[in-house]
Amino acid sequence: MLRQVIELLGGARRAAVVTHRRADADALACAKVLQLVLERLGVTVAAVVCPEGSQLEGCTRELPNDVDLYVLVDVASLSQVPPLRGRYFKIDHHHVGDDIPGIVVQRPSCTEIALKLAEEAGVELTPEVAKLAVLGIYADTVRLKRADAETLKLLAKLLEKTGGTLGDLIREEEKAEEPQRVVALLKGMKRLEAYRSSLGVICTSHVGAYEADVASLLLSIGCSIA
Repeated sequence: MLRQVIELLGGARRAAVVTHRRADADALACAKVLQLVLERLGVTVAAVVCPEGSQLEGCTRELPNDVDLYVLVDVASLSQVPPLRGRYFKIDHHHVGDDIPGIVVQRPSCTEIALKLAEEAGVELTPEVAKLAVLGIYADTVRLKRADAETLKLLAKLLEKTGGTLGDLIREEEKAEEPQRVVALLKGMKRLEAYRSSLGVICTSHVGAYEADVASLLLSIGCSIA
C-alpha cells in the first residue's frame, strides 16, 4: 500500500493533508498519522486542514495554495471539502462516494489505514498521535462495536505507547465531543429516507461527521440496512 502512495505522490515535495468538514476524531487522527508518513517519505506537509474547524486541536481551517498536492483523508465526496486548485488524491475507508483517485480500503476506521501505512514506512508514533489514533478508532467503530481482531491488535499497540487504559483516554474526550455528536445524530434523523425492499427496510441519510454513529442509530431503530 505504501508503494501506491508513493506513486500517487508523483514526486510532490510539498503537500497539505485535508479532512472533511468539521473533522471528527477519526478524520483528524488519520490526517495526523498520515502527516508523519508523508514526512518520512520526504514530503513537507504545509498544513493539516480541517475545513470549518474541529472540536479537537491540531489543524487549520484554511487551505494553503503553495503546495504541489492535496491529500484527502476520510473524504468520500468532494462536497465535503472546499474547492481544490491542483492535484489531489484520497485515502479513505468509504466505498460509496465520488470517483476520486486514491486508495480505498474497507476498514471500520480511516485511522487503521493510516496506521498500516505508518507501519510499512517504519514511522514511530508520538504518544500524542497514538492517543489521537485510539480516539479515532474508538469513535468510528461506534465504541468498538464494529471492531474486529485486526482493529483490536492495532489498539493494543497504541495503548502500549500511550500507557493507561482505554477508559482513561476516552473519558475526557467523550464529554467534549458529545454535543457535536448529538447534532450529527439529529441531522441524520432529519435527513432520513426509508424504503421497503426484499432485503427489509433500507435507510439512507447523510452527515458530514459521525457517520458510524448515525448508521448505528438507524440500525437500532429497526432499519435492516443503513
